[in-house]
Amino acid sequence: MKILACFKIVCDFERITPAELTALQEGSLNLSVFKRIFGSYDEAALENARRLAEEIRKTEDCKLDAVTVGDCEPRFLKNLYALGFDEVFKVRGEKDAAANICRLAEDVGGYDMIFTGRQAWPNERGLTPYLIAKKLSLPCISNVIDLTRTLSGVRVVSKTDYGAFTRTVTSPAVYSMGEAAHPYLHIATLREKLAAESKSVSEIDIAAADMQVHTGEFLRFVYEHTEKQCRFIEGETDAQKAHALWQEVFTK
Repeated sequence: MKILACFKIVCDFERITPAELTALQEGSLNLSVFKRIFGSYDEAALENARRLAEEIRKTEDCKLDAVTVGDCEPRFLKNLYALGFDEVFKVRGEKDAAANICRLAEDVGGYDMIFTGRQAWPNERGLTPYLIAKKLSLPCISNVIDLTRTLSGVRVVSKTDYGAFTRTVTSPAVYSMGEAAHPYLHIATLREKLAAESKSVSEIDIAAADMQVHTGEFLRFVYEHTEKQCRFIEGETDAQKAHALWQEVFTK
């Protein structure tokens, strides 16, 4: 069994201010001041690939690889070795992530399972898993919540418009992780990190063929800042306040 987990390192915008969002929209925000993290869905892809490989290794050999395209600090890559990944690839260059991942998969002889996040960066269109699947002629299972190894294959739970859908997959496929049951990457111990210190990342250049994507081009972020308005309900008792609220909201 061969598993590949794809990920991207992004800026942490969890505590971004309205003024910074406006600057981001205008293209003047200095992104270097923001903490770098795994894309949230990509982190789920890495963790679920790791957990599944751990299950599979109890009964058979399983090679677990990871790949990122573009800029990535070494600490992220070393941490993956500490978590049990066999090989970590860093593809130079920011463009054509899907094409580069496909070429890597073809160069190593293919993978049985390819994990991606549903979306990594706010301006991305979430097409990467589908482009990979199309290029490699594989089915793509989207919005994956959980995966479990069974005797007959991999039991996959995914989210649909009508609820959770469960199926057993027996052939190679691409898995796009959504709101996963295991969204956070396992924390490596100090002993595991020390054992991974000698391992090196495979930095490669791939001459990937262009993939034609007939979608709109990203131009800019749009952020509209609205001021919140708050008014206290007047009244000396709860009954008076409830009456005032009723009059204000339901009788006009």
